Amino acid sequence: MEVRPQDFDFKHPGPAEFPLEIHVNPEVEVEGERNLMSPEGCLSVPGFRGVAARYPALRLKSTDRFGNFAEKLLEGPPAIIVQHEFDHLNGHVYLDRLWSPAALGYEEETARYSSLSKEYLERYSELV
Repeated sequence: MEVRPQDFDFKHPGPAEFPLEIHVNPEVEVEGERNLMSPEGCLSVPGFRGVAARYPALRLKSTDRFGNFAEKLLEGPPAIIVQHEFDHLNGHVYLDRLWSPAALGYEEETARYSSLSKEYLERYSELV
């Protein structure tokens, strides 16, 4: 039986302070409660946007592309990106982490009506 390593790489589409990183056989230890509202999209689910419930911080342990052990504490956008990519390694997409059933829509519509805003989702949650 062949055992293949898992890996992912990520680059935040924003500023240069989020350089490309490669993580082989990552382990994630989440910190805090899964209560961070994260607007997300994914190439695995084209045309949709949703708000996933994510942890605010995590500890990432992995091997880098040079074979060195790496461990770091991540918060904010880098922590969200790692959770998103780590979910893929475990057979999940952001749809499995939706904040509520109302937190999903067509990309064009959610942009037009701001239906993924925190205010909209909190108002909807009170009605359910």
